[in-house]
Amino acid sequence: VVFMLASKSFTHLVTYLDRYAALIKCVATTSPLQQMLIDVAGDMWNSSPQHLSLVVERLMASMLVDNLVIVDWTLHKWSQMVNTPSNPNPNPLFLWNVLVIAVNKTLYRAKDLERSVTDAHDRLNNARKLETTSREHLQKVSEEISDQRALTEVELAETRLEHATVETQKARSDIEGVEGKVAEGREEVRRLL
Repeated sequence: VVFMLASKSFTHLVTYLDRYAALIKCVATTSPLQQMLIDVAGDMWNSSPQHLSLVVERLMASMLVDNLVIVDWTLHKWSQMVNTPSNPNPNPLFLWNVLVIAVNKTLYRAKDLERSVTDAHDRLNNARKLETTSREHLQKVSEEISDQRALTEVELAETRLEHATVETQKARSDIEGVEGKVAEGREEVRRLL
């Protein structure tokens, strides 16, 4: 139904895919369901390969369909078009365009994840520096506990140390999450290549 509504123009397509993205993600959770989603799009735009390329690219860009599913669909569709003598679309070369787009987007996502890992490492290093500085300050203030002001500075240093420790833990957690995504992205790139 979404594709029927979106078939009027590319603007309609973008609008409806954005509007119903959450619903589509809930429905198309497995590779076969995502394959069926692309097949439905293919049936809707069978007579317009350019529009079909745009639809598939948009599905991938919106992360509604996995890149590997698009690769599988592209190769399966290519095989069907080449081996069907009564093919309504005599020029199946647009499928290679879709395949190149899928590979390029996968590589871009892998690079993006690698940048996220680098950023997370930088945040971790900064948090460690802050933690070290706070510990040094806490040690220095602890040695000078001679009056009430020193006690206040100790409490302030402890608060800073707690903040630095929390930031360090957050950064470590972010790194673990991003490293997992990078590993998945690399695995996806290996599967595509």
